Amino acid sequence: MALLVATIKGSLVACYFMHLLSERKLILAVLLLTAAGAPAGAQVPTDRPVGVRGATAPGLAPFAGRRVAAIDIAGHNVTKDWVITREIRTKVGDSLDIEAVARDVARLDNLSIFAEIKLDAEPVGDDGVRLVFTFKEMPPWFPILSYVYTEENGFSWGAGLSAGNLTGRDVSVSARVYFGDLEQQWSRISWPWIRANHVSFDFYGARYTRPDALRGFEETSHEFTPEVGTWIGEHGWARAKFSYFEMKSDTAGITLSPDDDDRLLRLGASFGWDTRDSW
Repeated sequence: MALLVATIKGSLVACYFMHLLSERKLILAVLLLTAAGAPAGAQVPTDRPVGVRGATAPGLAPFAGRRVAAIDIAGHNVTKDWVITREIRTKVGDSLDIEAVARDVARLDNLSIFAEIKLDAEPVGDDGVRLVFTFKEMPPWFPILSYVYTEENGFSWGAGLSAGNLTGRDVSVSARVYFGDLEQQWSRISWPWIRANHVSFDFYGARYTRPDALRGFEETSHEFTPEVGTWIGEHGWARAKFSYFEMKSDTAGITLSPDDDDRLLRLGASFGWDTRDSW
């Protein structure tokens, strides 16, 4: 089963990469220093909902080249105004560039906090235009029920809670608790743009307990992994990560250390270049 899942994932990644190449969009990541992946059960994706794609602005074309007289935003109840306006690079006084506005909409969509983005244009005088962005937000909180099955660890079931736009600042927080053959408790927080050029912070913490039927012991593990990052210009990015991982065994002779308690540290950094217009 695990091999089948890995094969499917690998095929999907390969297909997606070929699609990006066909679109002449480049993703290049160079890992300078990293360590082995986190243990099974600890690789948990951020639970950000995927935003709407292909938002359009009917009737915008006749206003191309007009002076942008005003830009209004509406419909949002939770999201802070500055979270939205910092993604809109079209400014009052500019000549209306439809392609530039489309890029504004794509950036707003990439926040993944809106279920719908609508853009309208209204004439102002003889040569002006007013742009009106109207948003429909994702639910601020949503509960999750899920289960996990592996041939090695059997069934586990659990519940969790996720927020994709905490305090209206595009901060995502997730937490899960699983019970069963593999017991897990983990939480994750992601703040993709704190200040400056997308200075970001992520934190992942987890604890899990599982029986290893093959080698006849029970493992108890903890992981804490903070990560900071920033953009470099428009398409570059840099990230640095520190991780602490501890594994305890109830049976002698399993861990690397003789006291049945391993403590491992990881330090990594990465640089990348990403020209996608939609994440």
